[in-house]
Amino acid sequence: MKKALKTAARGTVFPYAGEKWVVLEHDPAGRTLCLRLDLIPNKPFDENNCNNFATSSSKEWMNGPYLDNLIDAVKGPNAFLQTELDLTADDGLKDYGTCTVTIFSLTVDQYRRNRDVIPNADDWWWLSTAYSTASNGYEHSARFVRDDGALDWHDAYRGYYGLRPACNLSSDLLVSDNTDSDGCYTIVYNQPPTAPGTITVPSEVIGGENLSISWGQSTDPDGNLAGYKLERKVDDGTWAQIYSGSSRSYTDSITYGWTSVQYRVKAYDTAGAESAYTTSAVRTVTNNRPPVISGSDTDLGSFTTTPPSYEYTVTDADGHQVTVVEKLDTTTLRTYTATLGDTNELEITADQWLKLLNGDHTLTITATDAKNESTVRTLSFDKAMHSVEFEQTVAMAADDMPTKALVNIQGSFPTGSTLQVWICNNGNDAEPTWEDITTKALTSQKHFFTNQTKTAASWGVKIKVKLLRGSAEGDCYIQSVGGNFA
Repeated sequence: MKKALKTAARGTVFPYAGEKWVVLEHDPAGRTLCLRLDLIPNKPFDENNCNNFATSSSKEWMNGPYLDNLIDAVKGPNAFLQTELDLTADDGLKDYGTCTVTIFSLTVDQYRRNRDVIPNADDWWWLSTAYSTASNGYEHSARFVRDDGALDWHDAYRGYYGLRPACNLSSDLLVSDNTDSDGCYTIVYNQPPTAPGTITVPSEVIGGENLSISWGQSTDPDGNLAGYKLERKVDDGTWAQIYSGSSRSYTDSITYGWTSVQYRVKAYDTAGAESAYTTSAVRTVTNNRPPVISGSDTDLGSFTTTPPSYEYTVTDADGHQVTVVEKLDTTTLRTYTATLGDTNELEITADQWLKLLNGDHTLTITATDAKNESTVRTLSFDKAMHSVEFEQTVAMAADDMPTKALVNIQGSFPTGSTLQVWICNNGNDAEPTWEDITTKALTSQKHFFTNQTKTAASWGVKIKVKLLRGSAEGDCYIQSVGGNFA
């Protein structure tokens, strides 16, 4: 098992970067102050006998060759943090200010705070605090710790003293929760999780509406996956985090007026290690919303003698003018400007229905707003008309009794179908006398009326036609009926 260094007790000893370190203290900023367990012998404070640690040879060596060796020993990303070291002299003079270092000797204050957990060394070792400063006549004297732990001071050049390097490490560095055979807590190197395999962002992004983003599962070699961080970039702006947590989806609110949006997600573990990003494509934000046609695309069913009709309403969230086009297959039935919210009816006239062949057909309603955004409603149906019959409702007027007529009928009447054509000369009667002229109509022959009586006040000619599909296949229809009489 493993735990973060920040949970390790003061005095805990652990190996890192080829050295053994003692935990001294943790700070709220995520830093853990550590001291090398063993002394490095025969190292002066400063070879030039100056007690300003900022310019000392010990500071240069610790942050040069010594630090390089430490980093090499880590063999990867290291946990060493820079430290702003307070160089206030032991007598309170602040002439030397501060210096920024990674490896350093403890100050007197740091040593005093942690004296209770610092093991004594085999020899004397330097601190970074000057006894006083050059302005007070003490440019050579620096503080050190005796082998019994007592504090003292002496000339900075003395090379038979030693160094005991200190550093601040990231408190998230992982250590074991049990000691090894040497009584040390060992470093457990944390590996970052894998990047989420996918990120899914709908292709249609509407300004003023919500957008659902989801992403794939990450894995963690150490089994300590904690969650995901989702970031968003709007237009040409910078990335900003909008979510952090264990969920693999997020509903974002798209602000009306954005022109584009992009998302990326990464995984993180309990030790703070993060995966690479998985990034979405840039999505264009549509701020003009298309019109809405009520209902849904559907199959209206099968129709015989009566054509289908469809009621619907058209609305537009942006209040734009909307033009509607109704079509039967490729033929435009109607084009009009919609009154938003009103009920409209798509209708097929009787004449259009008669001319329509049997089979599958499509009705489409296309609503287009002033910004050229369109919505289409598609309705399918089947015409299965197996017979047609019609009769003139008003007789053709005659001055005297009609005696003959010539009727011509055009269309397709395949084998298996039945066509019947009738004519009468007393079409104004309540019960006209119908005479069969089917053959004559098909062959353009004259017909001589046999009827010579009427009950109505005047004579009039009517035609009646009936076509049955029967077993016929293919086109079966009446195209036109015409003729004359005398």
